Amino acid sequence: MPPKSNEDYVPPKDKAEALAEEYESAHHDRAGSNKSAPSHQSKPKSVR
Repeated sequence: MPPKSNEDYVPPKDKAEALAEEYESAHHDRAGSNKSAPSHQSKPKSVR
């Protein structure tokens, strides 16, 4: 059983929390670094 499958089947709350945490982290990281850059372009380092 690959962990990827389990991760794909995470509850909505977990997914929302993870997304919020990643989004907040990325936003905080780029709070004063690249404020003019779109949030869409700045992706979390986790994905990279």
